[in-house]
Amino acid sequence: MDIVTAAMIIPGGALLGIIILAFVHYHLQNNSVPYINFRHAKFFARKYVSDRPLHRYFQSMGIATPLYLIVLLTILAINVTVLAISKGQAVLIKRSGETVLINLILLLVCGRPNVFSEHVQVSQQFKNFTHKWIGIVATAECVVHLTAALSPIRPGTRPFTSAPGIAGLTAAISIAVLGVFSLPFVRRHAYELFLNTHIALTVIVIVAIFLHLIPFDFSQPSITLLIIAGSLFALLIAARIGISLWNRAEVRILEENGLLKANIKLERPRQVCAGQYIFLRVPSTSTLSINESHPFFIASWDHDKGNETKAKNVTALIQRREGFTRLLREQPQAMTAFIEGPYGESLLADDYGNVILFASGIGVAAHLGCIKQLLNARDQGPTRTQVISLLWEVDKEEPWEAAIKMVHELLAQDADRCKRETPDWTNANDRFVFKYTIFVRDHGPEISSDSKRGRQHWKSGALNAATVLGQELAKVGLEGQRRTRTLISVCANREMTDVIRLAYAETLEVERARREEVVLHTYDFHPDAADLPTEVHVPTV
Repeated sequence: MDIVTAAMIIPGGALLGIIILAFVHYHLQNNSVPYINFRHAKFFARKYVSDRPLHRYFQSMGIATPLYLIVLLTILAINVTVLAISKGQAVLIKRSGETVLINLILLLVCGRPNVFSEHVQVSQQFKNFTHKWIGIVATAECVVHLTAALSPIRPGTRPFTSAPGIAGLTAAISIAVLGVFSLPFVRRHAYELFLNTHIALTVIVIVAIFLHLIPFDFSQPSITLLIIAGSLFALLIAARIGISLWNRAEVRILEENGLLKANIKLERPRQVCAGQYIFLRVPSTSTLSINESHPFFIASWDHDKGNETKAKNVTALIQRREGFTRLLREQPQAMTAFIEGPYGESLLADDYGNVILFASGIGVAAHLGCIKQLLNARDQGPTRTQVISLLWEVDKEEPWEAAIKMVHELLAQDADRCKRETPDWTNANDRFVFKYTIFVRDHGPEISSDSKRGRQHWKSGALNAATVLGQELAKVGLEGQRRTRTLISVCANREMTDVIRLAYAETLEVERARREEVVLHTYDFHPDAADLPTEVHVPTV
């Protein structure tokens, strides 16, 4: 096997290793690994690899845990090694071009959720992280390729006179522009621009590289790699369009004080699980909207009468923004839409006795489906679920009335179950499963009120995640009073998520000492953060 073939195989092996690491991480979080035989290995992996938070400097680059750092170092080490072993300028030009194509294939696989990548049990956050850094590495290798190709040209000559040379320069410029439009600032403030330019520039890059390699020599690895990349891109686009056209739906938008409630009636029932999200495409919103689809968490769903395992009607909560959400408000009540998904890992909350849910802002939409699924299971008979506690922080109360109403509907569902089990309400408080606390940052004077038989708590001020987590763990009996597993699920801004990670690291010490198991789950989506204190004290749990 020659060195070029080895250079093609090594990144493939690296990708396989990354997938294996992410696969293990997923099963560690969801306790799919046998509990007794692998307990010590699971504890070590969670404490030192998958769940321990890193320094803020690393977190600012998206490197949340040591597992992410291991993946990044693997990507860098393999790509640098492939280029470093290139002997001679001609080999470096060829090798750098081939590594760009290999990384292009990996970028297509690790990008947006699709019907193929969803069958690999890897979180979207992990895929986004891999996509980001492979894109940075590919851009750097494109610079190396361009520099190595131009270095032997004498001063005063025109390097880009031939069609292949112009095509190569076009591909390089397109990659650079694509990187600029992928910056977080652009994605946050002009998502539609980011999405459209991403697809268009990817097409330009692939076509330009095809023209750059003329005349074709099919014995060269670069031609094979480019054919794979082009075919994969076309297949993914065709699958996305086909799935969207197949999953037609009717959407009705209701606005309540700034929060949009999308009631979606699916033409064909789909299997829905807690914690999943859909991509919503509404062609009538704008001229380019047929190419635009936006992800939203499924907050609630109703099972189809003919098939209890699939949903016919789903509800999504949408925070009002400029752009797509503004156009949704201007549409008639009933619109034709196309749906992709549901995507995302299913939160296996049914396996835990205690479920603690943290949310900020619109992040509560991710937890509403989980609560509903757990309460539906309790309605069918005894389950492991003993406590469901929702801790939700908002800036103001008014914009979230629609979400609060959905939370109250879940409280009523829990109360109806208690009433059926104990009609005379004897010891009913002991039978309640669900409770929630809402923290209103800009409420004004300090308040604290309880209602719904002590299951609904209103407090003013920010949510001190570390302190509240310690209190919640003490309530559910981490110290051994109640020997059952506990799930901590977070869909909050990055600041709150980082604080909870630090507090969770303290619980791992208690878990090892007292043989309790506490598992942390974080969603890929992080709502916008409010102004939080820069330093947060994490007490011992």
